[in-house]
Amino acid sequence: MIPAAEDRRTYTSDDILDFAILWAPIGGPSAEQIRVKFSLAVEEYRRRLCDAVRSHRRTRAEKGSRALPDRVYATSVLENLLSEYAT
Repeated sequence: MIPAAEDRRTYTSDDILDFAILWAPIGGPSAEQIRVKFSLAVEEYRRRLCDAVRSHRRTRAEKGSRALPDRVYATSVLENLLSEYAT
């Protein structure tokens, strides 16, 4: 059962990015995990994830962020997910 709109937790693009990075090493989240966490269907989650990755990419380019190991890993995971899910 999907919760009513007033029961849904609000989330940001960073929440979606963090969730995707967390689950990427083990094949990504299941449809059930996505539904429970975000109340979204897999297709909508993937669309929002791709939008969030593109936004992250633009922000990173604008800020000229340093290439720290954790950022390199996260960026490589997000770029891989974008290439996999982008339509």
